[in-house]
Amino acid sequence: MGIFSKELEEMDRNTVLYMIDQMQETITEQNNTISEQSNTISEQSNIIAQKEARIKELEALLNPDQT
Repeated sequence: MGIFSKELEEMDRNTVLYMIDQMQETITEQNNTISEQSNTISEQSNIIAQKEARIKELEALLNPDQT
């Protein structure tokens, strides 16, 4: 009975370690996705800022009296 119990304990331990490894892989993948999305958001924010600045320039050219 003791040997069977130790084998079950070892199997449980291995299962827990496997599950931890799987969760860590998931976390790593999610962190990579978040990082990529953050970079995309940053790039898009820069593009928007550039376009807004260009719009202001064009508005100033069209309406020189309102500056």
